[in-house]
Amino acid sequence: VGVMKRVDTALPVMRLVLPSDGQSVRGSQELVAAAPFNLGVTKVDFSVTGENGQETTLGPAIYEHNLWAYDWHTKGIPDGTYVLRSIASNSSGDRSVSKAVTVRVSN
Repeated sequence: VGVMKRVDTALPVMRLVLPSDGQSVRGSQELVAAAPFNLGVTKVDFSVTGENGQETTLGPAIYEHNLWAYDWHTKGIPDGTYVLRSIASNSSGDRSVSKAVTVRVSN
């Protein structure tokens, strides 16, 4: 009797839900992505790119109520414009990056 192993070949599907594009944020800001677990997404991280071009990865996000969430603490981060993206991974290690959202940190 052979055992068939399903190989996940589809790229994960996702989108960044919160914050919205152009939003001002401060303090603790919840980052939320819609990336359904039942569509093969097993992990979500967030990336933040500052005005200096430096990218930082935040996460992993927590899966709850069909959404992935991470609390981004902006205290200590210089005020300015930042680009956020969510990054979904599936069980095969394939990754998909969401459309960018630009926010303004104003602590």
